[in-house]
Amino acid sequence: MVNKSASYGHNFTITSALVHATTGFSPFYMTYGVSPILPGDPLRPFMDPLTEEDPELIAEDALTHLRYLRENRFLAEDRLKVQAEKDKEKWDAALKNQTTQVFQVGEYVMLRHEIKEVWNSTGWARTE
Repeated sequence: MVNKSASYGHNFTITSALVHATTGFSPFYMTYGVSPILPGDPLRPFMDPLTEEDPELIAEDALTHLRYLRENRFLAEDRLKVQAEKDKEKWDAALKNQTTQVFQVGEYVMLRHEIKEVWNSTGWARTE
């Protein structure tokens, strides 16, 4: 059993903190709206206690944060659509001159045997 990534907290791996090449955001940020705090990261900056206790300032800050998150999610969705179109064009061009392979009944074909790795309570395990 191989432990592929260090795990922090419930259902969180280091890979969810990495910025996705297409969206420009990490999966953790897209889910929770904040970047994760990892061991070794600096602590959050000091805030004035009066600011933290004012409900109007907190609501205004939360609303601004939610608007920014919504904009980033729309931006990520647009980037994913653009990348999907590029991928489709690439694969359509690669398959343009190829014909579909047809097999006759009784012919022998070579099958791939894939080994999958799944996460269980003891770590990464191989299944066949």
